[in-house]
Amino acid sequence: MPTYPAYLEGNVLIRHGGLFMPGKGNIKLPKGADVASVAGAIAIGSGVLFDITGTLAITDITPEENEENRLIILRITESASMVDGSHLKLEGDFAPANIGTIGLYYVETSTDIYDWYELFRTTIS
Repeated sequence: MPTYPAYLEGNVLIRHGGLFMPGKGNIKLPKGADVASVAGAIAIGSGVLFDITGTLAITDITPEENEENRLIILRITESASMVDGSHLKLEGDFAPANIGTIGLYYVETSTDIYDWYELFRTTIS
Protein backbone atom coordinates (compact mmCIF):
# COMPACT_ATOMS: atom_id res chain seq x y z
CA MET A 1 0.00 0.00 0.00
CA PRO A 2 1.46 3.41 -0.94
CA THR A 3 2.14 5.86 1.88
CA TYR A 4 0.66 8.88 0.14
CA PRO A 5 -1.78 11.05 2.12
CA ALA A 6 -4.58 9.34 0.15
CA TYR A 7 -4.67 7.14 -2.88
CA LEU A 8 -7.24 5.79 -5.32
CA GLU A 9 -7.59 2.17 -6.30
CA GLY A 10 -9.58 0.66 -9.15
CA ASN A 11 -11.44 2.41 -11.98
CA VAL A 12 -11.79 6.00 -10.85
CA LEU A 13 -12.84 9.03 -12.87
CA ILE A 14 -12.89 12.64 -11.73
CA ARG A 15 -16.04 14.43 -12.95
CA HIS A 16 -16.98 18.03 -12.18
CA GLY A 17 -14.79 18.09 -9.10
CA GLY A 18 -16.28 14.91 -7.66
CA LEU A 19 -15.25 11.27 -7.67
CA PHE A 20 -17.12 8.72 -9.73
CA MET A 21 -16.05 5.16 -9.04
CA PRO A 22 -17.58 2.43 -11.17
CA GLY A 23 -16.96 -1.17 -10.20
CA LYS A 24 -14.88 -1.96 -7.15
CA GLY A 25 -12.78 1.18 -6.83
CA ASN A 26 -11.82 2.34 -3.35
CA ILE A 27 -10.54 5.52 -1.78
CA LYS A 28 -8.11 4.90 1.06
CA LEU A 29 -7.93 7.75 3.57
CA PRO A 30 -5.47 7.92 6.47
CA LYS A 31 -7.17 7.72 9.87
CA GLY A 32 -6.16 10.30 12.44
CA ALA A 33 -6.37 9.89 16.19
CA ASP A 34 -9.78 10.01 17.87
CA VAL A 35 -10.68 13.50 19.09
CA ALA A 36 -12.76 14.17 22.21
CA SER A 37 -15.32 16.91 21.71
CA VAL A 38 -14.88 20.00 23.85
CA ALA A 39 -17.11 23.02 24.34
CA GLY A 40 -15.20 25.30 21.99
CA ALA A 41 -12.28 24.56 19.67
CA ILE A 42 -10.86 21.11 18.98
CA ALA A 43 -7.36 20.38 17.69
CA ILE A 44 -6.72 17.65 15.16
CA GLY A 45 -3.43 16.13 14.11
CA SER A 46 -2.40 14.52 10.86
CA GLY A 47 -4.83 12.41 8.90
CA VAL A 48 -8.01 12.87 6.92
CA LEU A 49 -10.64 10.84 8.80
CA PHE A 50 -11.24 11.54 12.51
CA ASP A 51 -13.71 10.02 14.97
CA ILE A 52 -15.19 12.69 17.25
CA THR A 53 -16.22 11.30 20.64
CA GLY A 54 -18.12 12.89 23.50
CA THR A 55 -21.24 15.01 23.79
CA LEU A 56 -20.13 18.66 23.69
CA ALA A 57 -20.68 21.39 21.08
CA ILE A 58 -17.67 22.15 18.87
CA THR A 59 -17.43 25.77 17.74
CA ASP A 60 -14.05 25.78 15.97
CA ILE A 61 -11.21 23.60 14.72
CA THR A 62 -7.79 24.98 15.57
CA PRO A 63 -5.63 24.86 12.43
CA GLU A 64 -2.06 23.66 12.33
CA GLU A 65 0.55 25.32 10.15
CA ASN A 66 0.46 24.66 6.40
CA GLU A 67 -3.13 23.44 6.27
CA GLU A 68 -4.15 25.47 3.23
CA ASN A 69 -6.55 23.47 1.03
CA ARG A 70 -6.83 20.63 3.57
CA LEU A 71 -9.83 18.30 3.43
CA ILE A 72 -10.95 16.51 6.60
CA ILE A 73 -13.80 14.13 7.33
CA LEU A 74 -15.17 14.06 10.86
CA ARG A 75 -17.26 11.10 12.01
CA ILE A 76 -19.39 11.94 15.06
CA THR A 77 -19.61 8.66 17.00
CA GLU A 78 -21.61 9.86 20.01
CA SER A 79 -23.80 12.95 20.36
CA ALA A 80 -21.29 15.76 19.86
CA SER A 81 -22.44 18.63 17.68
CA MET A 82 -20.85 21.34 15.54
CA VAL A 83 -22.03 24.95 15.68
CA ASP A 84 -22.26 27.06 12.52
CA GLY A 85 -20.51 30.42 12.81
CA SER A 86 -17.17 32.15 13.24
CA HIS A 87 -14.64 29.83 11.54
CA LEU A 88 -17.05 26.94 10.87
CA LYS A 89 -18.99 27.81 7.72
CA LEU A 90 -21.70 25.14 7.86
CA GLU A 91 -25.15 24.79 6.33
CA GLY A 92 -26.58 25.24 9.82
CA ASP A 93 -25.61 23.50 13.05
CA PHE A 94 -24.70 19.81 12.70
CA ALA A 95 -26.13 17.65 15.48
CA PRO A 96 -26.62 14.06 14.32
CA ALA A 97 -28.93 12.04 16.57
CA ASN A 98 -26.67 9.01 16.49
CA ILE A 99 -23.80 8.85 14.01
CA GLY A 100 -22.97 11.49 11.45
CA THR A 101 -20.22 12.40 9.03
CA ILE A 102 -19.24 15.87 7.86
CA GLY A 103 -16.59 16.88 5.31
CA LEU A 104 -14.78 20.19 5.74
CA TYR A 105 -12.37 22.15 3.56
CA TYR A 106 -9.84 24.60 5.06
CA VAL A 107 -9.19 28.01 3.52
CA GLU A 108 -6.69 30.51 4.91
CA THR A 109 -7.18 34.04 3.60
CA SER A 110 -4.23 35.57 5.45
CA THR A 111 -2.17 34.96 8.57
CA ASP A 112 -4.48 33.91 11.40
CA ILE A 113 -7.58 34.41 9.24
CA TYR A 114 -9.07 31.07 8.25
CA ASP A 115 -12.36 29.23 7.76
CA TRP A 116 -13.53 25.63 7.48
CA TYR A 117 -16.24 25.20 4.81
CA GLU A 118 -18.73 22.35 4.80
CA LEU A 119 -18.57 20.12 1.72
CA PHE A 120 -21.08 17.45 2.73
CA ARG A 121 -22.86 15.84 5.67
CA THR A 122 -24.62 12.54 6.33
CA THR A 123 -26.52 11.23 9.32
CA ILE A 124 -27.52 7.75 10.45
CA SER A 125 -30.42 7.56 12.85
